[in-house]
Amino acid sequence: MKLFFLLSGLMIWLCACEELHYVTVTYNTSENNSSVPTLSYSSSTGNSGIVGIVMNIAPSTFDDKQSHLINCSSSPALPLGLSLSSSDCSITGTPAVISGPTTYTITATNAAGSSSASINLTTSCPNGFISVDADPLLGVGTFCIMKYEARCATSLDGASPCLLSEGAPDDFKIAVAIPEGRPWSRIEAQDAVLACQNLNALYNVSNKFDLISNTEWMATARNIELENSNWTDDGGVLKLNRGHSDNSPNTSCDSTLPNVETNCSTAGSDFSQKRTHTLSSNEVIWDFAGNMHEWTDWIVETPLNVFTVGPQNCPLALREIQAKITECDPDLGAPFPSVSEIASPLDVTLNSSRGVGRIFGSDTPGGKGAAHRGGDYRDTVISGIYMLSLNVLQTTKASNLGFRCVYRP
Repeated sequence: MKLFFLLSGLMIWLCACEELHYVTVTYNTSENNSSVPTLSYSSSTGNSGIVGIVMNIAPSTFDDKQSHLINCSSSPALPLGLSLSSSDCSITGTPAVISGPTTYTITATNAAGSSSASINLTTSCPNGFISVDADPLLGVGTFCIMKYEARCATSLDGASPCLLSEGAPDDFKIAVAIPEGRPWSRIEAQDAVLACQNLNALYNVSNKFDLISNTEWMATARNIELENSNWTDDGGVLKLNRGHSDNSPNTSCDSTLPNVETNCSTAGSDFSQKRTHTLSSNEVIWDFAGNMHEWTDWIVETPLNVFTVGPQNCPLALREIQAKITECDPDLGAPFPSVSEIASPLDVTLNSSRGVGRIFGSDTPGGKGAAHRGGDYRDTVISGIYMLSLNVLQTTKASNLGFRCVYRP
C-alpha cells in the first residue's frame, strides 16, 4: 500500500512495503521564480532641484517582479537631505546642500538579483541666484545671493519687465535676478525687504528669501577678497576692481557688458571699472561694487519683515575703512563681537587706493544709519566691495539706490 500526503507543496510518499524508495522533490514559490527588478528614470539627462525645497522624483519604469525589494541604493550617495524609497527607489526629501550636476547609479535589489539605472541630479540655488560659501568667522552659513542687482518684472522668469522699474513693490512687481534692464531704483529700504520676501510665496516656501544682511554682504566681500583672480597687478601693487564708478556713463547700466565706457553699450577696458567678481564657487557676481548702492539690512531679526538700521554715531566725513571703524567702535553692540565685522577686509592694510572702498558715516546721531553698500556709478574711489554708507534714512528714495536679495536654505 502506498500513501501520500501533500504538505506545504511537498509530496511525501509513505510505502507499506519492504523496499524503501526515495523521491527527490523541488519546492518552488513565486519568490525564487522571480526575475530581477526593472528600473529606469525618464529624465536621466537631468533633474534639478532647489536647495531647501522638497524634491520628489519617481522612476518612470519600476517593476519588482512580484518580489519585494531587499534594498535600494545609490552610488555615489545622494546629496544630504535626499533619500531613496525602499519600496520603489523614488528619490525624495529636501536637499540641504548645493551640488553640481552629478550622475548617480541607483540599484534596486530583490531575491533574484539587482538592476541599475542612472539619473543626473543637480541641487542648486533658485534661478538667478548663486551660492556663497559659509563663513564661520562671521557666523554665516552657505546661502544664495542674486547674481545681479534686483530688477523689476511682472513675471518670475523676468520676461516681462516693469514699465516703471522703481518704487514700492505691488501685485505686479516681482524682484528678479536677470541681466536685462537697469536695476530697480527709487525704493525705500522697507519696500526692498518686502520685494525680496514676496518671492517666498512664489516659491511656496517660508522665511527663505530676504534682503541681504550686513554679515551676508561681508561674507560675500571676503569671499571675493580671497579669490586671486579678482586682483590685478598695477605697477607692483595688487588691486581689486571697483565696478562701474567713473561717471562714464552718468547712469547705472544693465548687466550685459562686464566693462562699460561712454555709454552702457560701449565696452571699456579699464580694469578698475570691471563689473564682475568671481566667488569661490566659480560663480560670477555682477555689480557688487559700483553701478548702484544697495540697501543692506543691518541684522536679521524677528520679525523678519522689519528693516534694521546700522550704527548712528559714526562721524560724517568720508574716510578709509580702518579709521571709520575705530571711531564707530564704542557704540556697536550686538550682534557684532568685533569692529572688524562692520566692513573691514581680512587684510586690514587694504584701503580705497586698492579698490575696497570707503565708509561714509551718519551726520545725525540717533537718526539715519540705514546701510547701503558697494557704491554707485559716480563714486570713483569711494566704490568698492567693502564700501559702506550710513548717511541716509531708511525712507530714502534715489535713482542710484537699489537692492539685492538672498535665499537662505
